[in-house]
Amino acid sequence: MGDEGAEQREAPVVVREGDVKMVGPGHDDSHYISVPIRQLYRLENVGNVGICYMEPGDETCVFALEAHDDGTTPHQYGPCDEFYYILEGEFTVWWGTDADALEDSYVLQPGDCTHYTTGWKYRVRNTGNVPGKFVYFLTSPPGIQRRFDCCARSAMWGSRFERPARRRRVRRGYRRGRQRGLCHRVFSRP
Repeated sequence: MGDEGAEQREAPVVVREGDVKMVGPGHDDSHYISVPIRQLYRLENVGNVGICYMEPGDETCVFALEAHDDGTTPHQYGPCDEFYYILEGEFTVWWGTDADALEDSYVLQPGDCTHYTTGWKYRVRNTGNVPGKFVYFLTSPPGIQRRFDCCARSAMWGSRFERPARRRRVRRGYRRGRQRGLCHRVFSRP
């Protein structure tokens, strides 16, 4: 016997990490993301929750969380917020307002949580010696426009975004310059 006027409730949902398809380079090359992820939940007008996986030396392209798209980054998420909670590994995040000069950085380790607010550009690199993974939550306010220029590894380097040259591994603490608009996933290692 229930209340006739009560709203119908949805039962809690359990999603097991291993049951969710991995997308991204090496798994589903049609996906826009520059490193492998599993999107666990997508909640309309709330956000996306997932897990990002990065091998040592792997790096994302530059992301923008900005109200106005200036066209300088491969991924423009619009005015939203993003959170990371580090499960395994060590990551360095470079951030700022100029995609060509992300000079501020910090290191994240297991148990650390970070929050990116609207108005920033950033990129992430696994600077540890072991594979790493973190939980992400990206908000989806109603009506935002998102742009993803890096669609698939085979189509990732179009006329605007050139294919990166093969790179050496970056030693911990070494800050290197960034070429405009590149996705920084390392596809082959020396």
